[in-house]
Amino acid sequence: MTRARRRRLAGALVVLLVAPRVIAAAGSWSGELPGLRIAAPDRLYWSDPVSAPDSAPVDGGRVSRVSWRFELPPGRGIEAWLCGGERCVALQRQRGASTALAGAPAGGPFRFRFALPAGERRALSVRGLRLGVDYFPAPIAEITAGKGVYLADGFAPEAE
Repeated sequence: MTRARRRRLAGALVVLLVAPRVIAAAGSWSGELPGLRIAAPDRLYWSDPVSAPDSAPVDGGRVSRVSWRFELPPGRGIEAWLCGGERCVALQRQRGASTALAGAPAGGPFRFRFALPAGERRALSVRGLRLGVDYFPAPIAEITAGKGVYLADGFAPEAE
């Protein structure tokens, strides 16, 4: 057996031994927020911040995926974002999931941001705000998922 083949087999063995622990080590938490009244055009409205509950062991963990949900009155639209760490991601729908905040601190805080669409002058209420956060805990050195590699000290996007 060649040296290169032995290295590949050893690497595969390490992956097989570590992968079950990595999958089992991933966690998630969710939070709900009070509704907001969005009234003035050309103004941004921020939700209260939401962070991981004390029962979620997120110390040093990094986001792998976020999911959200909010409700609007029938027939109404809104511009919406979800913000975590130093980044915000535009939300195209009232419910969905994204890896765009991958690598952000898993404990939060996270905030929703809303604005009336251009030309809209009628106020509306946003209700049922809910956030779910899937994360990898800090001890995981490297995991390839989505469009990048999760590192214990941050997130490195892959080159496209």
